Amino acid sequence: MLTFNKLSNLVNDARKLIQEWDLTEEVRRVTDGIMDAINQLDEATQTDEIADDAKELALAVDDFIDQYNAWKQIDYASHGEHPQGTQDMWEKWRIMLTKLTPPTRRLPPTVAYLRSLVPPTGDTQICRMYRWLDAHGRPDTQKLREHCDALANGEKSPHYDPKTFMSAADERRMEATNKKWKGREQRMRAAGRVMKRANEQKKKQPPSLEFLAKLPGMTYEQIARMHQISRGEVVSALEEMGLYLDATGLRHFDPGTKDSRNRQQEDTELSEIMSEYSEMINPDLGTDWDAHVLHLNDQNMKPATIAKVVTSLMRQAGENRSMTFQKAGKIIKNADNAPVA
Repeated sequence: MLTFNKLSNLVNDARKLIQEWDLTEEVRRVTDGIMDAINQLDEATQTDEIADDAKELALAVDDFIDQYNAWKQIDYASHGEHPQGTQDMWEKWRIMLTKLTPPTRRLPPTVAYLRSLVPPTGDTQICRMYRWLDAHGRPDTQKLREHCDALANGEKSPHYDPKTFMSAADERRMEATNKKWKGREQRMRAAGRVMKRANEQKKKQPPSLEFLAKLPGMTYEQIARMHQISRGEVVSALEEMGLYLDATGLRHFDPGTKDSRNRQQEDTELSEIMSEYSEMINPDLGTDWDAHVLHLNDQNMKPATIAKVVTSLMRQAGENRSMTFQKAGKIIKNADNAPVA
Protein backbone atom coordinates (compact mmCIF):
# COMPACT_ATOMS: atom_id res chain seq x y z
CA MET A 1 0.00 0.00 0.00
CA LEU A 2 1.39 3.38 -1.03
CA THR A 3 0.77 5.68 1.93
CA PHE A 4 0.78 9.45 2.02
CA ASN A 5 4.07 9.45 3.94
CA LYS A 6 5.81 7.17 1.43
CA LEU A 7 4.62 9.18 -1.55
CA SER A 8 5.39 12.55 0.04
CA ASN A 9 8.92 11.34 0.85
CA LEU A 10 9.48 10.51 -2.83
CA VAL A 11 8.18 13.94 -3.85
CA ASN A 12 10.48 15.61 -1.31
CA ASP A 13 13.46 13.61 -2.59
CA ALA A 14 12.82 15.00 -6.07
CA ARG A 15 12.14 18.49 -4.68
CA LYS A 16 15.51 18.60 -2.92
CA LEU A 17 17.33 17.77 -6.15
CA ILE A 18 15.30 20.30 -8.13
CA GLN A 19 15.89 23.05 -5.56
CA GLU A 20 19.65 22.46 -5.70
CA TRP A 21 19.57 22.45 -9.49
CA ASP A 22 17.36 25.55 -9.64
CA LEU A 23 19.82 27.57 -7.52
CA THR A 24 22.49 27.38 -10.19
CA GLU A 25 22.74 30.35 -12.54
CA GLU A 26 24.01 28.20 -15.37
CA VAL A 27 21.40 27.34 -18.00
CA ARG A 28 21.56 23.57 -18.36
CA ARG A 29 19.26 20.66 -18.87
CA VAL A 30 17.36 18.74 -16.23
CA THR A 31 19.90 16.39 -14.63
CA ASP A 32 19.87 12.62 -14.80
CA GLY A 33 19.48 12.56 -11.02
CA ILE A 34 16.30 14.63 -11.22
CA MET A 35 14.92 12.44 -14.00
CA ASP A 36 15.70 9.31 -11.94
CA ALA A 37 13.83 10.78 -8.97
CA ILE A 38 10.85 11.66 -11.19
CA ASN A 39 10.89 8.17 -12.69
CA GLN A 40 10.76 6.72 -9.16
CA LEU A 41 7.69 8.87 -8.52
CA ASP A 42 6.11 7.56 -11.70
CA GLU A 43 6.86 3.92 -10.87
CA ALA A 44 5.59 4.27 -7.29
CA THR A 45 2.20 5.56 -8.42
CA GLN A 46 1.67 2.88 -11.08
CA THR A 47 -0.54 0.92 -8.70
CA ASP A 48 -4.14 0.95 -7.53
CA GLU A 49 -3.09 0.18 -3.95
CA ILE A 50 -2.91 3.78 -2.74
CA ALA A 51 -4.20 4.94 0.64
CA ASP A 52 -7.23 7.24 0.62
CA ASP A 53 -5.30 10.13 2.17
CA ALA A 54 -2.69 9.89 -0.61
CA LYS A 55 -5.10 9.97 -3.55
CA GLU A 56 -5.09 13.74 -4.09
CA LEU A 57 -1.30 13.78 -4.08
CA ALA A 58 -1.16 10.76 -6.42
CA LEU A 59 -3.51 12.47 -8.89
CA ALA A 60 -1.31 15.57 -8.81
CA VAL A 61 1.73 13.36 -9.45
CA ASP A 62 -0.09 11.86 -12.46
CA ASP A 63 -0.73 15.33 -13.89
CA PHE A 64 2.91 16.32 -13.43
CA ILE A 65 4.21 13.08 -14.97
CA ASP A 66 1.98 13.64 -18.01
CA GLN A 67 3.57 17.05 -18.59
CA TYR A 68 7.03 15.67 -17.83
CA ASN A 69 6.61 12.98 -20.49
CA ALA A 70 5.26 15.57 -22.92
CA TRP A 71 8.38 17.69 -22.32
CA LYS A 72 10.68 14.72 -22.97
CA GLN A 73 9.00 14.17 -26.35
CA ILE A 74 9.29 17.86 -27.23
CA ASP A 75 12.91 17.99 -26.09
CA TYR A 76 13.78 14.89 -28.09
CA ALA A 77 12.03 16.13 -31.23
CA SER A 78 13.71 19.53 -31.01
CA HIS A 79 17.16 18.01 -30.35
CA GLY A 80 17.49 19.50 -26.89
CA GLU A 81 16.15 23.00 -27.49
CA HIS A 82 14.14 22.86 -24.23
CA PRO A 83 16.70 21.61 -21.67
CA GLN A 84 14.99 22.97 -18.56
CA GLY A 85 11.47 21.69 -19.04
CA THR A 86 8.33 23.53 -20.09
CA GLN A 87 6.20 26.09 -18.30
CA ASP A 88 3.26 23.65 -18.16
CA MET A 89 5.49 20.98 -16.63
CA TRP A 90 6.72 23.21 -13.80
CA GLU A 91 3.24 24.61 -13.20
CA LYS A 92 2.01 21.06 -12.54
CA TRP A 93 5.06 20.55 -10.32
CA ARG A 94 4.11 23.56 -8.19
CA ILE A 95 0.51 22.36 -7.93
CA MET A 96 1.77 18.93 -6.86
CA LEU A 97 3.84 20.49 -4.06
CA THR A 98 0.72 22.14 -2.63
CA LYS A 99 -0.73 18.66 -2.09
CA LEU A 100 2.10 17.77 0.31
CA THR A 101 0.17 19.54 3.06
CA PRO A 102 -3.14 17.76 3.67
CA PRO A 103 -6.09 20.19 3.54
CA THR A 104 -7.24 21.48 6.92
CA ARG A 105 -10.44 19.82 8.01
CA ARG A 106 -13.17 22.34 8.81
CA LEU A 107 -14.80 21.55 12.16
CA PRO A 108 -17.85 23.49 13.36
CA PRO A 109 -17.71 25.49 16.62
CA THR A 110 -19.22 23.77 19.65
CA VAL A 111 -22.97 23.97 20.11
CA ALA A 112 -22.43 25.71 23.47
CA TYR A 113 -20.34 28.41 21.80
CA LEU A 114 -22.85 28.92 19.00
CA ARG A 115 -25.67 29.34 21.52
CA SER A 116 -23.60 31.79 23.56
CA LEU A 117 -23.31 34.25 20.71
CA VAL A 118 -25.38 37.45 20.66
CA PRO A 119 -27.72 36.86 19.05
CA PRO A 120 -27.45 33.06 19.55
CA THR A 121 -27.22 30.81 16.52
CA GLY A 122 -30.58 29.15 15.84
CA ASP A 123 -31.06 25.38 16.07
CA THR A 124 -31.78 24.98 12.36
CA GLN A 125 -28.54 26.78 11.46
CA ILE A 126 -26.59 24.65 13.95
CA CYS A 127 -28.04 21.52 12.33
CA ARG A 128 -26.88 22.69 8.93
CA MET A 129 -23.39 23.41 10.25
CA TYR A 130 -23.18 19.93 11.76
CA ARG A 131 -24.76 18.28 8.67
CA TRP A 132 -27.68 16.95 10.74
CA LEU A 133 -30.30 16.70 8.02
CA ASP A 134 -33.22 14.33 7.53
CA ALA A 135 -33.98 12.26 4.43
CA HIS A 136 -35.49 15.34 2.76
CA GLY A 137 -32.47 17.55 3.47
CA ARG A 138 -34.19 19.50 6.27
CA PRO A 139 -32.53 20.32 9.62
CA ASP A 140 -32.97 17.42 12.06
CA THR A 141 -33.30 19.09 15.47
CA GLN A 142 -33.87 15.71 17.14
CA LYS A 143 -30.22 14.87 16.49
CA LEU A 144 -29.22 18.19 18.00
CA ARG A 145 -31.14 17.39 21.19
CA GLU A 146 -29.65 13.90 21.40
CA HIS A 147 -26.17 15.38 20.90
CA CYS A 148 -26.64 17.92 23.71
CA ASP A 149 -28.18 15.32 26.07
CA ALA A 150 -25.24 12.95 25.54
CA LEU A 151 -22.66 15.67 26.29
CA ALA A 152 -24.61 16.80 29.36
CA ASN A 153 -24.41 13.21 30.70
CA GLY A 154 -20.67 13.00 30.01
CA GLU A 155 -21.19 10.62 27.08
CA LYS A 156 -19.99 10.70 23.50
CA SER A 157 -22.29 12.29 20.97
CA PRO A 158 -24.18 9.69 18.91
CA HIS A 159 -24.15 12.03 15.89
CA TYR A 160 -20.83 13.87 15.92
CA ASP A 161 -17.23 12.69 15.92
CA PRO A 162 -14.59 15.36 15.22
CA LYS A 163 -12.26 12.66 13.84
CA THR A 164 -14.68 11.69 11.06
CA PHE A 165 -16.78 14.84 10.59
CA MET A 166 -16.78 16.14 7.03
CA SER A 167 -17.93 19.62 6.12
CA ALA A 168 -19.81 20.37 2.91
CA ALA A 169 -16.61 21.77 1.37
CA ASP A 170 -14.64 18.69 2.42
CA GLU A 171 -17.34 16.46 0.94
CA ARG A 172 -17.27 18.30 -2.38
CA ARG A 173 -13.49 17.96 -2.54
CA MET A 174 -13.74 14.24 -1.74
CA GLU A 175 -16.39 13.73 -4.44
CA ALA A 176 -14.19 15.49 -7.01
CA THR A 177 -11.20 13.36 -5.99
CA ASN A 178 -13.24 10.14 -6.15
CA LYS A 179 -14.52 11.05 -9.62
CA LYS A 180 -10.97 11.60 -10.89
CA TRP A 181 -9.84 8.45 -9.13
CA LYS A 182 -12.50 6.35 -10.84
CA GLY A 183 -11.22 7.52 -14.24
CA ARG A 184 -7.68 6.74 -13.14
CA GLU A 185 -8.66 3.21 -12.10
CA GLN A 186 -10.25 2.59 -15.50
CA ARG A 187 -7.07 3.72 -17.27
CA MET A 188 -4.94 1.62 -14.93
CA ARG A 189 -7.05 -1.50 -15.57
CA ALA A 190 -6.83 -1.05 -19.33
CA ALA A 191 -3.07 -0.46 -19.17
CA GLY A 192 -2.64 -3.40 -16.80
CA ARG A 193 -4.48 -5.79 -19.10
CA VAL A 194 -2.38 -4.74 -22.05
CA MET A 195 0.89 -4.92 -20.10
CA LYS A 196 0.04 -8.31 -18.59
CA ARG A 197 -0.86 -9.70 -21.98
CA ALA A 198 2.29 -8.26 -23.54
CA ASN A 199 4.48 -9.80 -20.84
CA GLU A 200 2.80 -13.18 -21.22
CA GLN A 201 3.21 -13.11 -24.97
CA LYS A 202 6.89 -12.15 -24.69
CA LYS A 203 7.49 -15.36 -22.75
CA LYS A 204 5.90 -17.58 -25.37
CA GLN A 205 6.12 -15.43 -28.48
CA PRO A 206 6.82 -17.56 -31.56
CA PRO A 207 9.26 -16.36 -34.23
CA SER A 208 7.98 -13.69 -36.60
CA LEU A 209 5.79 -14.58 -39.58
CA GLU A 210 8.51 -13.50 -41.98
CA PHE A 211 11.14 -15.65 -40.23
CA LEU A 212 8.88 -18.72 -40.30
CA ALA A 213 7.94 -18.12 -43.91
CA LYS A 214 11.62 -18.26 -44.88
CA LEU A 215 12.06 -21.75 -43.41
CA PRO A 216 12.18 -24.56 -46.01
CA GLY A 217 8.91 -26.44 -46.43
CA MET A 218 6.92 -24.05 -44.24
CA THR A 219 3.22 -23.69 -45.06
CA TYR A 220 0.54 -21.14 -44.23
CA GLU A 221 -1.19 -23.71 -42.02
CA GLN A 222 1.93 -24.42 -39.95
CA ILE A 223 2.56 -20.73 -39.37
CA ALA A 224 -1.10 -20.22 -38.40
CA ARG A 225 -0.90 -22.99 -35.77
CA MET A 226 2.28 -21.58 -34.25
CA HIS A 227 0.81 -18.06 -33.98
CA GLN A 228 -2.67 -19.33 -33.08
CA ILE A 229 -4.31 -17.31 -35.82
CA SER A 230 -6.21 -18.25 -38.96
CA ARG A 231 -4.64 -19.15 -42.28
CA GLY A 232 -6.27 -16.09 -43.81
CA GLU A 233 -4.60 -13.82 -41.27
CA VAL A 234 -1.21 -15.32 -42.13
CA VAL A 235 -1.87 -14.77 -45.84
CA SER A 236 -2.98 -11.15 -45.21
CA ALA A 237 -0.01 -10.38 -42.97
CA LEU A 238 2.52 -11.71 -45.47
CA GLU A 239 0.78 -9.90 -48.32
CA GLU A 240 1.14 -6.63 -46.43
CA MET A 241 4.90 -7.30 -46.43
CA GLY A 242 4.80 -8.05 -50.13
CA LEU A 243 5.36 -11.78 -49.56
CA TYR A 244 3.61 -15.06 -50.28
CA LEU A 245 4.32 -18.78 -50.12
CA ASP A 246 4.16 -21.25 -52.98
CA ALA A 247 5.53 -24.72 -53.64
CA THR A 248 9.07 -23.34 -54.01
CA GLY A 249 9.02 -21.37 -50.78
CA LEU A 250 8.86 -17.68 -49.92
CA ARG A 251 8.28 -15.34 -52.86
CA HIS A 252 7.98 -11.58 -53.33
CA PHE A 253 5.01 -9.98 -55.06
CA ASP A 254 5.52 -8.01 -58.21
CA PRO A 255 3.80 -4.71 -57.26
CA GLY A 256 2.63 -4.25 -60.82
CA THR A 257 0.76 -7.56 -60.95
CA LYS A 258 -0.43 -8.00 -57.36
CA ASP A 259 -4.16 -8.61 -57.29
CA SER A 260 -5.59 -6.54 -54.41
CA ARG A 261 -8.30 -4.00 -53.67
CA ASN A 262 -7.81 -0.51 -54.90
CA ARG A 263 -5.88 1.20 -52.06
CA GLN A 264 -7.31 4.62 -52.81
CA GLN A 265 -10.86 3.29 -52.41
CA GLU A 266 -9.91 1.53 -49.17
CA ASP A 267 -8.34 4.69 -47.75
CA THR A 268 -11.53 6.61 -48.55
CA GLU A 269 -13.62 4.03 -46.70
CA LEU A 270 -11.31 4.13 -43.68
CA SER A 271 -11.41 7.93 -43.64
CA GLU A 272 -15.20 7.82 -43.48
CA ILE A 273 -15.02 5.37 -40.58
CA MET A 274 -12.64 7.65 -38.67
CA SER A 275 -14.99 10.57 -39.16
CA GLU A 276 -17.96 8.57 -37.86
CA TYR A 277 -16.29 7.18 -34.74
CA SER A 278 -13.74 9.90 -33.92
CA GLU A 279 -15.41 10.79 -30.61
CA MET A 280 -14.97 7.23 -29.33
CA ILE A 281 -11.21 7.13 -29.98
CA ASN A 282 -8.73 7.79 -27.17
CA PRO A 283 -5.67 9.52 -28.73
CA ASP A 284 -3.68 9.04 -25.51
CA LEU A 285 -3.30 5.34 -26.34
CA GLY A 286 -0.92 6.17 -29.20
CA THR A 287 0.13 3.12 -31.24
CA ASP A 288 -0.85 0.57 -28.58
CA TRP A 289 -3.36 -1.17 -30.87
CA ASP A 290 -4.40 -3.77 -28.27
CA ALA A 291 -5.29 -0.96 -25.89
CA HIS A 292 -7.38 0.72 -28.64
CA VAL A 293 -9.25 -2.56 -29.17
CA LEU A 294 -10.04 -2.91 -25.45
CA HIS A 295 -11.01 0.77 -25.14
CA LEU A 296 -13.47 0.55 -28.05
CA ASN A 297 -14.82 -2.76 -26.73
CA ASP A 298 -15.55 -1.04 -23.40
CA GLN A 299 -17.78 1.31 -25.39
CA ASN A 300 -19.79 -1.66 -26.72
CA MET A 301 -18.41 -1.44 -30.24
CA LYS A 302 -18.62 -4.66 -32.28
CA PRO A 303 -15.36 -6.45 -33.18
CA ALA A 304 -15.91 -5.91 -36.91
CA THR A 305 -16.25 -2.15 -36.41
CA ILE A 306 -13.34 -2.12 -33.95
CA ALA A 307 -11.17 -3.77 -36.61
CA LYS A 308 -12.02 -1.05 -39.15
CA VAL A 309 -11.43 1.80 -36.70
CA VAL A 310 -8.09 0.41 -35.50
CA THR A 311 -7.01 -0.27 -39.09
CA SER A 312 -7.73 3.40 -39.82
CA LEU A 313 -5.59 4.42 -36.87
CA MET A 314 -2.78 2.15 -38.09
CA ARG A 315 -2.86 3.79 -41.50
CA GLN A 316 -2.80 7.25 -39.93
CA ALA A 317 0.27 6.17 -37.97
CA GLY A 318 1.98 5.13 -41.20
CA GLU A 319 1.74 1.40 -40.58
CA ASN A 320 0.96 -0.70 -43.64
CA ARG A 321 -1.07 -3.38 -41.90
CA SER A 322 -4.60 -4.10 -40.74
CA MET A 323 -6.55 -5.23 -37.72
CA THR A 324 -8.93 -8.10 -38.50
CA PHE A 325 -12.14 -8.68 -36.58
CA GLN A 326 -10.85 -12.16 -35.66
CA LYS A 327 -7.75 -10.68 -34.08
CA ALA A 328 -9.79 -7.99 -32.31
CA GLY A 329 -12.07 -10.68 -30.92
CA LYS A 330 -9.09 -12.68 -29.72
CA ILE A 331 -7.59 -9.65 -27.95
CA ILE A 332 -10.90 -9.06 -26.17
CA LYS A 333 -11.28 -12.72 -25.25
CA ASN A 334 -7.75 -12.95 -23.84
CA ALA A 335 -8.31 -9.81 -21.76
CA ASP A 336 -11.59 -11.15 -20.37
CA ASN A 337 -9.96 -14.47 -19.48
CA ALA A 338 -6.88 -12.91 -17.90
CA PRO A 339 -6.73 -13.70 -14.16
CA VAL A 340 -7.38 -10.76 -11.86
CA ALA A 341 -4.51 -9.89 -9.54
